[in-house]
Amino acid sequence: MSSVNRSPSLVPQLLGQASTAGRLYGLLQHVHYLQSLTQLAAPLLPDRGNWQVAAYDGRQLCLATDEHHAASQLRYLQQHYIQVLRTVPELQALQTIRILVQPVPQKRRAQHQSLPPLSTETRNRLLEVTQWIQDAKLNQVLTDLATPFSTTNSK
Repeated sequence: MSSVNRSPSLVPQLLGQASTAGRLYGLLQHVHYLQSLTQLAAPLLPDRGNWQVAAYDGRQLCLATDEHHAASQLRYLQQHYIQVLRTVPELQALQTIRILVQPVPQKRRAQHQSLPPLSTETRNRLLEVTQWIQDAKLNQVLTDLATPFSTTNSK
């Protein structure tokens, strides 16, 4: 009879992975549920909203958008949209709508000042160094750095 080495510390790890997998599966199921509610509700909501169902507890529907104007319109006409959304069988018990506005972050361009030009001495030293460097790419980069900026040098 062969003995199997069963590490006692391995059992909790395997059990933890199983419960983590179960929680992950449950989370994925919930995400799919919210996506399906989004597909049902979005066509009935104000056009410019880019709406996502963030949560639904059976009575309160939480909607997320990146459009302030659409959120304002929905808030103002909330009772009307509750009646419209109740026509969807999955949302028949809907009583309130909660609206979250999450603006899309804008890319910011870094503002920096241009560096002063290299001195003539520094340029000459860089050009001298290029004579000793055999790597063609590095040689070209140092030559470009030493050459005063002009429209023919810009890339």
